[in-house]
Amino acid sequence: MSKVFLGVGHGGIDTGAVGFLVEKDVNLNMAFACKEYLEAKGVEVKMSRYKDENDTLNEEVKECNAFNPDLAVDIHNNAGGGDGFEVYYTIKGGLGKILAENIEKEVIAIGQNSRGIKTKEGNNGDYYGFIRMTKCPAVICEGVFVDNETDVKGANTLDKQKSFGVAYAKGILKTLGIEDNVDNKPENPIPETKPEVPSEDIFNDGKINCIYDIQEWLNKEYNTALVLDNKYGPKTKSALIKGLQTELNKQFNKNLNVDGIWGPKTYEACINVKEGAMGNITMLIQMALFIKGYNVSMDKKFGPDTTKNVKEFQKANNLKDDGIVGKDTFKKLFE
Repeated sequence: MSKVFLGVGHGGIDTGAVGFLVEKDVNLNMAFACKEYLEAKGVEVKMSRYKDENDTLNEEVKECNAFNPDLAVDIHNNAGGGDGFEVYYTIKGGLGKILAENIEKEVIAIGQNSRGIKTKEGNNGDYYGFIRMTKCPAVICEGVFVDNETDVKGANTLDKQKSFGVAYAKGILKTLGIEDNVDNKPENPIPETKPEVPSEDIFNDGKINCIYDIQEWLNKEYNTALVLDNKYGPKTKSALIKGLQTELNKQFNKNLNVDGIWGPKTYEACINVKEGAMGNITMLIQMALFIKGYNVSMDKKFGPDTTKNVKEFQKANNLKDDGIVGKDTFKKLFE
């Protein structure tokens, strides 16, 4: 089952932005609507708060990491006289950027204009703590400007606030690769388009830049029969594990059952992979890093770029940050 964490901005003595609406109250209404929609699709959801109470950023991040979700979304609203929706994702790109893009599309579909998908860099990487300190791909959504009399009209009723929550849920589902029933789609939705087929042969030039490319590579190497939908969901996750199990069997005679399920036998079969390695296991590591939100080159070569990203991933997951992918690092990447 896919898991999603929803951060509910502010609360208790921290009102958040105040104008024509009080941000902390709007955030909670949007979050409840998002949670309800996701749970109806079989997603397990945890929220940082379920009522008006104090909820610090550190507590929020701690709860998120303990829950170990696939994705995290921090729900906020804005102030400062601007206009429109905006969403922040990690400077590393990866799945966080795809999540931001998918959510933005759904927000535009309900009639809200967008200021764009954005990143912000600080002294220690990502500026925003929710994005920097969470272990999974995470974004921060800013729905409307509560101090803008025109913009706030898009969220000045409970139903309108719920529509933002549903839009966020739809973007999350698309990112997870979970089908959304036609009956739940808004009136006059923006028509979906199939992902364009890359103009160049990625297997000749080594250019793999998105989940579509990952799916195509997995199909070619391991005959996984994935639908090329550019969405990371349970089937693509299982295909990555199948690829790893296949390579461990082929290269190291581990005799694993190639079932696409991470378990104790796969964990025990993992070997150490470090800088200087080349081949399909390195490629699978790079793909797993990309999906986790790291802007790593996927080229089958375990060079300095891959080492740097592995160390960042290890540090974020409280692992020894030595740049060597061993059993525990494989587990965090693939389970």
